[in-house]
Amino acid sequence: MQSFTKIEIVWIADALDDRADWLRDFVTSHENEMIASTCMAARLRADQLAAAAEKLRKAVENGNKRIEIKY
Repeated sequence: MQSFTKIEIVWIADALDDRADWLRDFVTSHENEMIASTCMAARLRADQLAAAAEKLRKAVENGNKRIEIKY
């Protein structure tokens, strides 16, 4: 079993948000040069990363001791 501290979870959430912001900025600044499907995929990934970060933050804020991993 792996364990993480609250601080580590917050760091992970921050890193996910940073990557999501980077992807959004990249797409915005290179949209004219990129294929539309690539832009859509990058935007989708940015949204997925931001959603994962939000879930982790909510778990920390709510004091959850367990996080389920779904397969």
